[in-house]
Amino acid sequence: MIPQKTRVVFMDRVRFAAAYPRKDHFVCGFMLGRRISHPRVVKIEKLGPALRGHHVKICAVADLDETLLGWLRESYEFYGRQGRLKEKIRE
Repeated sequence: MIPQKTRVVFMDRVRFAAAYPRKDHFVCGFMLGRRISHPRVVKIEKLGPALRGHHVKICAVADLDETLLGWLRESYEFYGRQGRLKEKIRE
């Protein structure tokens, strides 16, 4: 975890997730190699042929649930560890 001026980032070999504080909530951003279609995802960015940035609004502690933790684990495995990225793209 690395605190920065406008966010906190989470990284292993590279940044794979971040939390952006807002006035009354946080925005959690993370990278995946697939697009998630879920009502909690408020924004998706295409960052390359095999990379999607997802943004989820966090308004309460209850929003930090197993669904979000699963996406963050997947982001860590897929993107944060980088050594496995090329394997995932080939699949």
